[in-house]
Amino acid sequence: MVRIADVSRQRRGPAPSPGAPGRPFRYLCPVRRIERLAAPEPDRVVSLVFEDGPAAAPPRPGSSGTRWRGNGPDGRRKSPSDAGITDIILDILAAYGASATFAVIGSTASNYPDEPGPAGSGQSGGLAYDHYPEYERDALGGVVSQGETVRRLLADGHELCNHSYRHIPFGPQPGGQRRRVHHLDADSALDDLLALHNYVRESFGVEMRLGRPPHLVDGPAFDLYRTLGYNYVGMGCDGGGRQASSGSYDNDVERMVLGLQRTLEKDARALSGWIISYKDGYDLSGQSPVVTTLPRVMQLFRNYGYRAVTVSALLARAPFADLGAGHPAFAAVTDLLRRGFWVACRDNEVRPDAPVERGDLAVWSLGTVEPGHAGGETAVYADVPVGHPYRWHVEEAARRGFWRGLGGKGLSRPADPGARGSRVFGLRDTVGLDEFREVMGNAGVEVAKIETAGAEAGTGIGGSLTRARALTMIHEALGGDAG
Repeated sequence: MVRIADVSRQRRGPAPSPGAPGRPFRYLCPVRRIERLAAPEPDRVVSLVFEDGPAAAPPRPGSSGTRWRGNGPDGRRKSPSDAGITDIILDILAAYGASATFAVIGSTASNYPDEPGPAGSGQSGGLAYDHYPEYERDALGGVVSQGETVRRLLADGHELCNHSYRHIPFGPQPGGQRRRVHHLDADSALDDLLALHNYVRESFGVEMRLGRPPHLVDGPAFDLYRTLGYNYVGMGCDGGGRQASSGSYDNDVERMVLGLQRTLEKDARALSGWIISYKDGYDLSGQSPVVTTLPRVMQLFRNYGYRAVTVSALLARAPFADLGAGHPAFAAVTDLLRRGFWVACRDNEVRPDAPVERGDLAVWSLGTVEPGHAGGETAVYADVPVGHPYRWHVEEAARRGFWRGLGGKGLSRPADPGARGSRVFGLRDTVGLDEFREVMGNAGVEVAKIETAGAEAGTGIGGSLTRARALTMIHEALGGDAG
């Protein structure tokens, strides 16, 4: 998550490494955390995500919902005086022809017994659990009780994202909230996700394909979303409206708008491709600044030529964070993604100019084979321990003999999986063109027949093969049309 004020700087440089230390986000994965995307020029497009709803609770302070220019004959679009927060959001989006993604919950009605926490704190909704839209008013929130709003939302062209049924974190929350109730294992969290997934499918005929963990506590999120076939919708830019009020509602609204405005004044395309997240409900002070902020935000986007689309629509046009449509490898990598290859890392970066490492090659050598469970509590290789995201691929590729014969060609190779003593795979070793061709050929993909377009096109630092060229060669060998 980044602040709006940081967007211009972040856009021009590499994204921060959210996995450090240990850098788990650098590994290839079928589940990609979506924060920002390489939107093609000259597009100016954003995805707005509203989480923790739908909420039928009235806005606070009271708002008639008439403070924005819309499609009415008097230049204003009015919401009914008793409209809830989500319905007002939908009215505003409709007035601007915008589509959005709603990270919804099922219901927090069963999150009792509990007690309200200190006002303005992260526990203000409850000491043990979250309650949306607020404590003892759970019936006003969630898809179970707000079916009419969900049907309207879908009819208006918006989409749903699974934010869990009861909004219980997948693991301990950081800081002073560590003692709050959380799922103790992955099975419990999966049951909760499935409860909402199945309810939405059966009640509204929608198969959700996106997920966002409660409080963005990852825990087993990537494994869970892989099971469900989801991508992970990250926070992207926090649009504000979640934390306790500064003491002035008007100042809170101004801060939410001015951050965006100043960013766009510096660079009109700075927000293109970003996810911007808002609270669909009350902040920690029991107010709803989003309903006052959103009309101004939408008008700001209109002034700068932006369109607001769903996360899925943005992904269809710009699948990756660092590989845009203008890159020579874009068509090939996108087609491999469509076929089920793991082409991007957990942070949704392809890293096209990075050298191919042996661990990456192990993954690609197995193509679209669905990984099984690595057997045994003892890992075959010392540098690919139990729990490593590549363990199954590494051990399976070695077991199938994909590195057989390399030693005779003067190339280094992993230790034989049946060798005695400590065995090293060389997970982080960079891969040259000869090893790449040999291993992929042993895996049945004849990349040896693919001509490289010059050394500079196929190799990077130190002559190692780049990810972009390797993926393009795999695509060509499989008969893909990269044009």
